[in-house]
This record gives sequence, C-alpha cells and structure tokens, in this order.
Amino acid sequence: MDSDVRFLHEIQKLFGTVTLETSSYYSKSNEIYLYIIDKPPICFAAKSSNSFEVGNPNRTRIHLIAIDQGLDNFLEDYTGKRPEGILLNKNDLCFIELKLNVVSQNSITQTQRVEEAIEQFDNFIPYLKNRFNELSNNFMRLGFDKYEAYVVLPLSRYPRFSASTAIRKLAFGKRHGIELFETNLKVFQ
Repeated sequence: MDSDVRFLHEIQKLFGTVTLETSSYYSKSNEIYLYIIDKPPICFAAKSSNSFEVGNPNRTRIHLIAIDQGLDNFLEDYTGKRPEGILLNKNDLCFIELKLNVVSQNSITQTQRVEEAIEQFDNFIPYLKNRFNELSNNFMRLGFDKYEAYVVLPLSRYPRFSASTAIRKLAFGKRHGIELFETNLKVFQ
C-alpha cells in the first residue's frame, strides 16, 4: 500500500465521525499544475496570482486535507493554532500554512508572519505525532521519502534568503525532523 493511502487510512481514524474522502475538507487531483488558495478552507483552484503553486510533472495523485477551518472541528482535545492543511502524494507529506494576505513590504512584519506560521506548525505537528502514536503508528514511519512544511507568503515576497531563514530552517528540522521551506512553490516528483 502506498504511503499516501496508508496515511489517509490512519488519519481517518482521528476524525471518527467524518468520512474524509467525501467531506468538503478533502480533495485530490493528478493535474500537472495545481494552485491552492486560502478560501477558507483551503482548496485547489484555477490559476491565481495569490496562491501556493504545486507542480506535478509526473501526474501523481495529490491529496489536500484542509485542517484550519476544516477538519480541526473534529480534532479531539486540540485547542492550539493549526496550519492550513496537509498536502501529500505517495512520496511526500507536506504541512502548509498560507500567509497570502501579507501586504506589508516591511521585512520585520513579514518575519513575524513567518514566525507565527512556524508556531502553528510547532503546536500541530507534535499533536498529530502524539495522536498517531495513540493509534500505535508513527506517521514519520509511514514510508514517505520527504516530510516538509511550507510557509507561503505572496509571490512578491520571494526570494527570501537570509541568515535568520537558515537558522529557522535548521531549528525547525531539529525539533520535528521535517524540512521547513519559505516559498510559494512545491514540485512533487
């Protein structure tokens, strides 16, 4: 069984009363180009200049699960901030937080929004790990090649390469075993 199918099967157990694949909080596609917008909840959409762009050159099956303003209503005992959603295919599992409404050109404001997104990941990822462990399964061992987290600002805010970006990325990786990206593009292989 592919990693994405195993993950969907396991995460379904967390949501007991809602059937993930028939809910409005789940979608899948094998299109070459996908665009994720912050509707809410997040969803695939037609090309948009204010979106998270997903490249899928091999036309693999891509799944999008809306967590914030979506399945979070069904998470037992979780009260913290949470990321927008989870994006995955059979090889990669990605947490995503969209900060597409950042209009300030001020780098301090932009950095604050990135740090806010990281805090959302810091709250949610351990929660999800613990819930999977309660199910006797570690989602970090479901066989994905990559585990990633994406903080997505508007396209006009990139590229953002700095020492503080590198420090955030390194610290995040140490905390969660997941690689952090600050970009508005993900390409699945």
